[in-house]
Amino acid sequence: MEKRLLSVAETAELLGISQSFLYKLAESESIPHIRLGRAIRFDIRQIDVWLEGIVSDEINYADKLPRKQK
Repeated sequence: MEKRLLSVAETAELLGISQSFLYKLAESESIPHIRLGRAIRFDIRQIDVWLEGIVSDEINYADKLPRKQK
């Protein structure tokens, strides 16, 4: 069975960011997370959806940038 809930260390490694930055994202409610008492866990499926949204937003933003005219 695939592991659904990841620790801070596992999620930070997966995303290629520091654990302290991941804590800041969670604290500011910028990334989906689950609190189990004092522990923070990340549902891998929610992280995948969150990442897809970020990529989609970046693509949409890039489409709105002015293009250089030739």
